[in-house]
Amino acid sequence: MKYKWHALAEVVPAEGNPDVLEGASGALVNVIALARDIDEVQELTKNSLDEFGLNLIDLSDVKLITSKVTREGGLSDEMLELAALLSETNPVQFSTFDAYP
Repeated sequence: MKYKWHALAEVVPAEGNPDVLEGASGALVNVIALARDIDEVQELTKNSLDEFGLNLIDLSDVKLITSKVTREGGLSDEMLELAALLSETNPVQFSTFDAYP
């Protein structure tokens, strides 16, 4: 069975793709994924970022999205909206990439 997960990813441009973050050296981005476990969250995130020309440096704060989390306000409306978009054919969603120099 697959579950919805939330995590924070740190990314950098892949070699040969320096402009993907408009010249920034890296970025942080919230990730919402539909996966069986943390390992699959990491794999799906890495593969999706590869398509954008980005390398995953770190995936942290990986947490299962539960009804308790949503009731207690643990996720923003934006994250809940992204979670609602998940499907077997679209298992990963990203929020805005917050670039750093």
